[in-house]
Amino acid sequence: TAPNQSANARHRKRKLETQPVTMAKLEIALSDDHPPSELAAILRDYSESPLVSSKRLLGGYSGSNYRVDLGDGSTYVLKVANGYTVRDAESMCRTASHLGEAGGYGECC
Repeated sequence: TAPNQSANARHRKRKLETQPVTMAKLEIALSDDHPPSELAAILRDYSESPLVSSKRLLGGYSGSNYRVDLGDGSTYVLKVANGYTVRDAESMCRTASHLGEAGGYGECC
């Protein structure tokens, strides 16, 4: 313990260290794999260019991430938000968009 650390700060730190870890989302899909036909159906809402190839990417906490290559030569990362409501997904996109506008991300949503 640092000598200049207040008793309140030490108490807050100790309290944080003893709190149980809780998840914001109760059900997390760790193994969902989406066939190319499903990814192509999702992409049709955003592009007229057909899906040429897809590859599952590692990472992601509660969504499935895919590198998708389209017929027009463009490449994107498609995130399939497993188990989220439309409202939750739209909220995540608004947050990511705001972060992008503030310089925190590249292009998103």
